[in-house]
Amino acid sequence: QIFHNMDRLFHVKYIIVATNHFMNNIKSLQDWHDLERIRTLVRTVVEEFPQPNNNNNNNTKIYQNLQNVVALEFGWFTDQIIDANVQAMNFPTNHRSRQNYTLDHLANHCYTWSPSIAMACAQVVELNGTSCQCPRNMLVADGQHYCMNQVGARLAAAMAYILKCLVDKDDDTIGDHHDDHGHNDDGTTRNQKRQQQCADSCNQRHLSLQNALPTTTTTTTTSSSTER
Repeated sequence: QIFHNMDRLFHVKYIIVATNHFMNNIKSLQDWHDLERIRTLVRTVVEEFPQPNNNNNNNTKIYQNLQNVVALEFGWFTDQIIDANVQAMNFPTNHRSRQNYTLDHLANHCYTWSPSIAMACAQVVELNGTSCQCPRNMLVADGQHYCMNQVGARLAAAMAYILKCLVDKDDDTIGDHHDDHGHNDDGTTRNQKRQQQCADSCNQRHLSLQNALPTTTTTTTTSSSTER
């Protein structure tokens, strides 16, 4: 419905959907599972987005203006930032997964939504929920909002290159079998498939911290969208 409203009201051609990031209102494993479910839903919507100019069985356009939807993997990017912060502060993960060690928060009675220590702190404090404060890192302002003067450059680069993927009208064939109208077997045009693959490559290139982290790690990470 959102896509239809954007198409009808604002006549947009392209939509970039950012995957959700971990924040201080995630207090339980169930909250983490819900976050992963939403991320998966976003990726599925993007991957299954119909080609608007491909007529359906009624020979009616699905959208009048909207041509493609792609993902900005902000959630995957910020998961890596948390991992990097955990390594930098020697956070005691005790072989726990990210879904577990990020649930160690500052004292709940000091905040409406207390920040995760692994996310917002620069030094380890008591993990039993009794510490109200910690020395903060330069990446997260409050357990929810990231500091754009630190992480904004990568986001801007990823967004710029994804936009280039979308506006570049190179019609080289990408995909498998296609018919005489330029449609792949899954109903998308070659150009739409190319744009989606290009956007995925941009996420890998500009939102990956692989080359910025030590070669060894003490954390156990979850699977990311780009690991699918």
